[in-house]
Amino acid sequence: MTETFLSLLEKRVQDSSSLICIGVEPRLRDLPNPSAVAALDFCLNLVQQTAPYTAAFSLNPAYFETFGVEYWTLLKQVVDAIHSESARLGSTIPIILDARRRSRCGSLC
Repeated sequence: MTETFLSLLEKRVQDSSSLICIGVEPRLRDLPNPSAVAALDFCLNLVQQTAPYTAAFSLNPAYFETFGVEYWTLLKQVVDAIHSESARLGSTIPIILDARRRSRCGSLC
């Protein structure tokens, strides 16, 4: 039987005893310097530190696009890190791809 997103989420809520969804958003103002490397370090640290306590992670590609063509690689590395944390914890952490667009960069940067 194939699991649905909702069944995965329900199981993760039970496993983590949490309803928290962590937004992984590498905003320029939160980084020590405006680079893809700094963004990756920020995101990987956030995933590692919060994975045990979260029911799901939400990724918005708009925040990653700030880093140019590298954003696909950056986004994939973060997804891979979430999968690794899921395996380490023995519980699949659902990933939500939030593809909303903001009206201006000011709300992203």
